[in-house]
Amino acid sequence: MPHCLIEYSQNLSDEQFVQNLLEAVFVGVEQSGLFKRSHIRVRAMAFADFLLASPDEAFVHVTLRLHQGRSPEQRKQLSAEVLQALLKLHFNNTSITVETVEMDTASYSKQQV
Repeated sequence: MPHCLIEYSQNLSDEQFVQNLLEAVFVGVEQSGLFKRSHIRVRAMAFADFLLASPDEAFVHVTLRLHQGRSPEQRKQLSAEVLQALLKLHFNNTSITVETVEMDTASYSKQQV
């Protein structure tokens, strides 16, 4: 854990961009020191349908879904690490946001098959 969900505007999209985006989030989470490398999961989805103030604008929003138990300081550090990793991609006219969300651990189920 964590599950890192990246939402981004399709106007940013090309194959290399998506790979760079996935890697940046992975690196940011790993650099936080809060998780084992083997526990980090990152996936991304482009949105073709969105509305922003200008057609030239773009967005990247990362949701970091975590089991309960991390302190507010750890969650803040985690989101800051991911944001810093994303900023290294040198976006233009793009809103970049990162949030952490605590999952209800009691209701979480997992089975490796």
